[in-house]
Formats: sequence, C-alpha cells, structure tokens
Amino acid sequence: MDCLAALRWVADPTDSLALAELARLCCDDDGWLGAAFEQNNVEALEACVPFTQQLKDLRSLAPQLTPGEMFDGVLHVEGMLAIVARWGLAEQRLANIEAVRSLLDGYQEEQRSERQAATLAGACEWLAARDAPAQPQSRHPEAVNLLTYHGSKGLEWPIVVLTGLEHEAKGNPFGVYAEELDKPDWRDPLAGRVLRYWPWPYGAQAKDVGLDQAAALSPEGERTLEEEKLERTRLLYVGMTRARDHLALTTTGKTDWLNELATDDGQPLIRLPSDPLAINGQTFALRPPPPRLDAEAREPAPEFARPTAVRQLHPPLRLRPSAHAFSGTVRVAETVQLGPRITLVGDPDLQAVGEAFHRFFAFDDPVRPAPARLAVAGDMLRRWGAPQLAPGDLVEAADRLHAFLDQRYGGSARMREWPVYAAENLQVISGRIDLLIDDGGVFTVVDHKSFPGAMALDDERLNAFGGQVDLYTRALRQGAARDYYDYWIHQPIAGLMIKVELVAAEAV
Repeated sequence: MDCLAALRWVADPTDSLALAELARLCCDDDGWLGAAFEQNNVEALEACVPFTQQLKDLRSLAPQLTPGEMFDGVLHVEGMLAIVARWGLAEQRLANIEAVRSLLDGYQEEQRSERQAATLAGACEWLAARDAPAQPQSRHPEAVNLLTYHGSKGLEWPIVVLTGLEHEAKGNPFGVYAEELDKPDWRDPLAGRVLRYWPWPYGAQAKDVGLDQAAALSPEGERTLEEEKLERTRLLYVGMTRARDHLALTTTGKTDWLNELATDDGQPLIRLPSDPLAINGQTFALRPPPPRLDAEAREPAPEFARPTAVRQLHPPLRLRPSAHAFSGTVRVAETVQLGPRITLVGDPDLQAVGEAFHRFFAFDDPVRPAPARLAVAGDMLRRWGAPQLAPGDLVEAADRLHAFLDQRYGGSARMREWPVYAAENLQVISGRIDLLIDDGGVFTVVDHKSFPGAMALDDERLNAFGGQVDLYTRALRQGAARDYYDYWIHQPIAGLMIKVELVAAEAV
C-alpha cells in the first residue's frame, strides 16, 4: 500500500526501500526501476513521486502530531487517494485504509496504557511487526486463486496454470531425516525408524566448498535425491489433475521439473517447446497463438464508492457500579464511632485484607459459637494471604457492625451480597450490594471499605462511593419503585460508620 510506504518514508527519510516502493506504485511503467539503479538514485526516485515535496513538508510536523494524525496528513496529500483509486476496487481499498487508521488508534492506546511515547517511527515498526492481514477469499466464480501445489490437493478448477516447472531437485542430505533400518512392521510401525541429522558446517556458504559435491554423490545424497524426485512427481500429479477443462504449463525456457516425468529409459514424457507437441510418444498439432494486441492508453472507468458512515461510539453494555462516576455531590451526614481502630502489622496488601473482611461479613452469623466463628475467620485470612490481621479482629469488627445494626434497624431484613441487575436504555446495571437492609419503607445500602484512612477527608473515595450506590439505587428503583434510600460506609479497620447523602447535580 503506497500510503504505508509514504508513512514509512516520512518517518525515516533514509528508508530508500519505502521510497522505491512508493515510486513503483506511482509509476505506470518501469521507469522507477531504472531510477533505483542510477548513481543519485534517491533524487531519481523522488522525481517519480509527484507529491514528494508535500511529504517532506509533512515530515517537519511529525514532532507535533500523533501517528494517527500523520497518517491522516499522508492521506490528504494531493494525488495520494487518486493513485489508490486508479488500481480499481476503490471502495475496498478505502476500507483497508480505514482499517490501518484503526490499527494506529490501537497502537496509540496501547502506548498510552503502558505510559510510553507514541512516535511515528514506533508506529511504523509496530505495524510491520504485526501479522500481515489477509483478504478473505473471493467467492466470485471467475476469481483467480493462487495456491501452492500442496494447498491445491482435493480442489478443482476449469483452468489450471502450473508454474515453477523449471526448478531442479536439490537432493540435499543435510538436516534431519527419518530413515528405516528394517522393513516396516504393521504390528510396530515405528520399529527400526531412526532420525539422522547431518549438520552443514559452512553456514550460509552452500556451494564450491567440495563437501556439497561429495555429499551429493554419497549413498545418502543419492537416496535423498531419489526420494525428493518421487515427492516432486507426486506433486506434479496433484497439480495436473486439478484441471477440469484446460491445463497450462508455463516455463522460463528450462523444464527440469517437468522432465522428471520420464519413461523407463529416461526419456521425458512431455517435451517443451516442440512443434508438434510430443507427449509419451504421441504428437499433437499446435494452434498458432492469437495475435498480440498493443495496449491502448485509455482513461480508467469511473468508480463510485458508497459514502462511509460516521463512526458511532457506543457506551459499554455493562455499567459496573465500582467504575461509575457520580455527577453530583456526596456529603457526609453522620459519623458513628464503632470502636477503636484495628492495628495492622507490617505492610499489608489492602486488597487481600478487604477481600477477607468482605467474605467474612457475608458468611458470619453472630449467633454461632465463638470458636466456630474464629475458625472461619482464620481460614479466611489464610486463604486471602492476610497474616497482618488476627482472626479475633474479624470477629470483633463483625460484632461491632451487628451491634450498630441492631440499635439502628432492629429486626429489619438484612440481605448480604445482594445481586442487582437492571436494564437502562441500551446498557445493563449489574453488581452486588455488600449489605442491603429493608425496613419496609426505606432501603439502606451498606458498603464495606477496608482502607484505614478517614473517609470524610477523602473526596475521591466519596465520589467513587456516590457513583457506586447511585447505580444500585437506579437498579433497585426499577424493581421496588421506592423513593427513599439511606447510604452507609462501613470502615471496619477504622471502626467507623459514615452516613452519606447524594445530591444530584441540578440540585447543587
């Protein structure tokens, strides 16, 4: 794609390969090839690109623009999209350009998440390192399919053109080969099979070292050559039998591979070129080729691409209460001291400590015997890797919570880890309330927060809590149709119960 070649050349003016690729795509003839071999090949290649100066001007803006904006600048260079469109299938090519633009957005987002700089050179390297995207196979009945001989097995086409018939067998005995020391035994198919490995000692130098000729004349080299010729014969059979109506054999003057189809006395079954054509002793008269017509210069047929739709950014399907932001104000209405602060030893993982508290509060029953509750608390702490707490700390925090709830809410229903799920417009609210209290008229939402800081002084955490319980309220209101809600934050480590009020933005 000339757009990517232009982007690479803008990123690195010394990238002569990108410049040569851009010149090739911009030229209608082979003039770019001659320019590539001139003494001042860079200047000659630049002369083949009609918008070189515009790309140079764009390069000066690279420090101020993102890779995506630089790619947009390349696309807006005068003449760039016209060259792309004249290759045909303009709509598909424009869609491919949009796909590249989306990849650059992904690169920028990836660098942002890793706190790295998104540079133009880095974007070009990132694109080159990705697996080359492949177009889906065409379903058109007249589509041309390019396959290897192995990949064509089991398929059939009206016309088949075979290429590579001039390639000769190498018969290289070096490398790893499987050999059979004995005749195959169907009762033990792998018996007598060994792996032979001959390393090549001369690295990249493959000819004129003496060993290459000696190895080819060795018994192993001759056997390897014979096995390779048998495999090549099978591949020729595969290729020739793929044609339903017509088979075309193409050569560059040599027919080494085709000549391997030979009679018992070593004579090729097919002789090319010959007139008449001889195949296994039978001759066929050749028809003269049709007259060659000179190419006529003509204007390309106009193409009309459908207008692209404006990209729409849809909100995520699921609204997570823990990640929701409250647009109004969260106020502390009341603070109740439950007891002294629980001391944490060492440098605890507050995430693990919080999980241990949450799980214990969800499971604990204050009427159970004390030894049983302490045993459960110990298991929770071991499971979550929180040795900074003692089992008695969890039990004490739960006792203080239950005492507060008994005093404030008496025998009201208490629902722990209560799931909420509600559809709101095109999104879904989904989550679990740590503790939901229902006295028949008011829903009270209690959320456990295990961090040891003072909640009233932390506006960020207050706002996060406001967004969380705001979503819970919207979900509960759909199911219960109640208008009265209370919100409490339980801090077991700090020994606090904090009542908060949510004030909508329009009421502030």
